Amino acid sequence: MRCIILTIFLLAFKVTLFSQLPLKEYEDSTAKAYKLFQKKKYAEAVSIYSKTFILNAGMGKVIDRYRTASCWALLNNSDSAFFHLDKIAGKGKFGEFELISADYNFLGLQKDPRWEIIMEKIKLNKKNEKGL
Repeated sequence: MRCIILTIFLLAFKVTLFSQLPLKEYEDSTAKAYKLFQKKKYAEAVSIYSKTFILNAGMGKVIDRYRTASCWALLNNSDSAFFHLDKIAGKGKFGEFELISADYNFLGLQKDPRWEIIMEKIKLNKKNEKGL
């Protein structure tokens, strides 16, 4: 009986620990980060975005990951920028090839070999969106 009670307690704790933020809390937090992004306070914005993703069980909307990648790119942290770009190109199925290829925030990443890999994933996503 103790084993069953302990198991139930641990499962309840795990669900609580790894649950997602309520949508309003997520949106309020990312809106605050976006305002900082618009004010070119990239380090502050990325801090809020990162904390929000952590509190949301590692999940984030594609637009928020995109903006986080932009912040990291503008802070010259290509590893972190590519981490978020890979998330949106992979799980997020981001297919806005024209948008990202014209985005000046990512100019510093375009000489990195990882850029072409990300762009190929995005091209494939765009192609799959159209059902080609």
